[in-house]
Amino acid sequence: MASSLETQWICGPVSHSKYCPHFSHGLLSASVLPSQLVTQDLRKTHRLRSDLSLRPSAHSKDTKAEFNTATYVQLNAAVVAGNPASLLRSYQHFCKAESDSVRKVDQAATDQIVAGKQRAVTPKNHADARRKALYQPRQLKATPADKTAVKTLVEWAKELGGAPLGLRLAYIPLVVINDPKLAEPIFEQQKSSMYAGLEGLSGKEPHPSLFTGKTSAYYRAVRKGVAPAFNSSNLKQSFGRLTTLMQAVVSHAGSKGPAAPVDVFAVAGHVTMDAISLSIFGQDAGSTADLSAPKPRYAKLLDPAMAGFTKTLATPWIRKLTFLPAMKRLKEDVKAVHAEHERMLQRLRTCQPPPASLGAHLLALTDPATDRPLTDAQLCAEMVTFFIAGYETSASAIAWALYLISTHADIQQRVTAELDAQGLLRTPDRPQPHRLEWEDLSQLPYLRNVIKESLRLWTVATGGTQRCLDRPMRVRGYDLAPGTLVQVPFYGVHHNPAVWERPEECLPDRWDEPDAEYVAAAKSDGSSSEPVLEGTQAAGSNLGDLEDATAAPNSKQGPAGRSAAARRFMPFSYGVRSCVGQNLANITIMTFIATLCSHFSLKLAPEMGGSYGVEQSAVDMLTLQPKNGMLMHCASRAQ
Repeated sequence: MASSLETQWICGPVSHSKYCPHFSHGLLSASVLPSQLVTQDLRKTHRLRSDLSLRPSAHSKDTKAEFNTATYVQLNAAVVAGNPASLLRSYQHFCKAESDSVRKVDQAATDQIVAGKQRAVTPKNHADARRKALYQPRQLKATPADKTAVKTLVEWAKELGGAPLGLRLAYIPLVVINDPKLAEPIFEQQKSSMYAGLEGLSGKEPHPSLFTGKTSAYYRAVRKGVAPAFNSSNLKQSFGRLTTLMQAVVSHAGSKGPAAPVDVFAVAGHVTMDAISLSIFGQDAGSTADLSAPKPRYAKLLDPAMAGFTKTLATPWIRKLTFLPAMKRLKEDVKAVHAEHERMLQRLRTCQPPPASLGAHLLALTDPATDRPLTDAQLCAEMVTFFIAGYETSASAIAWALYLISTHADIQQRVTAELDAQGLLRTPDRPQPHRLEWEDLSQLPYLRNVIKESLRLWTVATGGTQRCLDRPMRVRGYDLAPGTLVQVPFYGVHHNPAVWERPEECLPDRWDEPDAEYVAAAKSDGSSSEPVLEGTQAAGSNLGDLEDATAAPNSKQGPAGRSAAARRFMPFSYGVRSCVGQNLANITIMTFIATLCSHFSLKLAPEMGGSYGVEQSAVDMLTLQPKNGMLMHCASRAQ
């Protein structure tokens, strides 16, 4: 098989939506494989068997495009698996329905638009030309099968020189932006409706949450109400219990010995589950009591349901087709999760969580629409959001950071030296180092840099965020109409060579540079590459009364309040919709890694297949996860 597949990006006035299945918005944007992608060699068509037929194009007499709902679930799974070449082959027969004659017409029309020769010259026609030029045909290379789907996006972004990437989802245009300067005003826009597809997980009465809902008065009230639970003084109160959880990890890894590998991803999942439970209930969930289990008990219930919802985000109606085996299983999984959530809700109502806890802040919230306490449905949706958004994401971040440390001897040596300087390192002369304390966290700057670099290189929220424009916007001369979906993939931003020096290299020292998280938004000659949003004065985000509730300001402010720099580092998103619990996540990640590295020398297990095997096992399930876990040999430093 050739190392790359030459593909053509077909788009313009003619839509594929009549002959091609709709893609899931979130999954498509993560894998960047639109239905408009067709291979030059259409002879090797992989037919998909089904009982229902989709009417083929009138221009395609020799192709019978077949498709049904079961196939759709299967193809969505292919997107999640992150195999671009395989998915591309699966869709060839759909794209072949677009005949060569139609392509030529589409190409000619687009050429006229780009050349400015179509119709009379009027402001409206100029706007149409700018809008349609974004979707002009281009020659791009499909990434080889040995690359993850999210890296496909980065490769294409490099080919386009940082320009916006235009796709189409049926009749809906989708624009992918990897440039933080262009993306900054996007974060002011509302989230797309795709996120609402996850609301059915919380309970029998779905309700919008901090993660899935629009930026409304309710959202602002909830975010402002829970933000104090994540400030330093409140998190410090439960820090001692977090370090106690880590002692169980040290005992577990020590009992394995240096010969038996430890799955640090699985162990981290137990710790993060208990850490979130501590923040909500003031009590852990007992997950660290059995670190030999592959997953915490709650995760065993949640993960199958979450996987089913992820595969059907764009088509939630398919979940009602319970005559399909996959949907029948999903219904049973969701029923079990709902029962568990009801038990958790009752626990929250009766446990009297500590005043500084997240649970106490949730119980104190009132709905601005009714001026009454949150209903059970509202409370359950918010509580479950913190488990879903925090458990696996933090565990994955820990696993990727430990992978980076274990495969870079120089980095592990410097981390060890820093821990030793603080008296935290276990050595033959110091078999019982002092236990990690809150004040120690600020004395480990290099470890903090390593974690930041890991979050950049292995961005857990790979697909980033998807927003829907509510008014016209111009990006580098392209006009985007209201209703356009805009995706800002954080993985793409973090690997963009236009804003990062040597982006594919692991360079923790880059974070010692002043304002390393930002990039200049304006050119030195006074011109600007910022997008212009009609009706706005500046490109920066306006947080209003939520500014104090966020962990960091949105942008560096210049004269007259105009944005002087755009944020290029956004592992926890950006702006008013940034992760409100990112302080808890950062503390959990740093505590886990500091404690483990203090007691053990880490080495990636041979079973992982080296760096190549680890990177190829990465899967995009809304987040970047090590599919095969992260096995490591932990050798005690006391010997």
